[in-house]
Amino acid sequence: MVASEELRAGNAEYETARRLMTEEVNAAVRGLRAANGSADIVVADSHGTYRNVLIDQLDPTTRLLRGRPRTLAMIQGAEHADAVVFIGYHGRAGLSGLLCHTFHDVIRDIRWNGRSLGEAGLNATVAYHLGAPLLLATGDDALAAEIRELMPRTRTVSVKRAVSAFAAESLHPSIARERIESAARAALEEGANDVLDISGPVALEVELASPGQADQAALPPSLKRVGPATVATETDDVVQAYRWVRTIVALASAPS
Repeated sequence: MVASEELRAGNAEYETARRLMTEEVNAAVRGLRAANGSADIVVADSHGTYRNVLIDQLDPTTRLLRGRPRTLAMIQGAEHADAVVFIGYHGRAGLSGLLCHTFHDVIRDIRWNGRSLGEAGLNATVAYHLGAPLLLATGDDALAAEIRELMPRTRTVSVKRAVSAFAAESLHPSIARERIESAARAALEEGANDVLDISGPVALEVELASPGQADQAALPPSLKRVGPATVATETDDVVQAYRWVRTIVALASAPS
């Protein structure tokens, strides 16, 4: 996918995109099943409205979690899982990857104990805290590089090479599915190979696109303004820090 029309319901290209996404999810499921035939697999639809995966075309041995709101958003269910797999992810805001962003266009950067994290990094961190390490992440080459920086031994599959924010050189879908299936099988067979440092309190800073958005995001008394467009908080609870990120996004993106 390289354009917004492919990501939003109501466009003909979106219907093609959601079919291809469902097929990539099925490829990952086949790989996981090959490694562990009795694995209990839940697919958490996590793009946009969280209503994208085609349930009638999804592997029937899985269950589908769809719709919103969800307390843990994209990683709802990780609290009951032994591991997670990320399919169809993108790079974080500020990078040069395809369609790179972090949750919403209002976000410029999210710093977690001083380290910039995007959706993949934040979700992996919280899932790890919940006891569900990341086994595999797929997306473009920018996403793969981001994962390697955070978790150098975690498997990735690059199904496309970003040429610009809205252009990419993609593998044929059949080749992409083959690579995802193979990587998913190998990842589950080998298990998690990386350890994330999540000790101590979380110092969270969220830099927004404009001061006006920070005005809105800074309304809760637990948040403080630390820059023209940046709000911050500190908590001992990893899940609470993640929920603050989602709260800040909701406040900053709400009509003023």
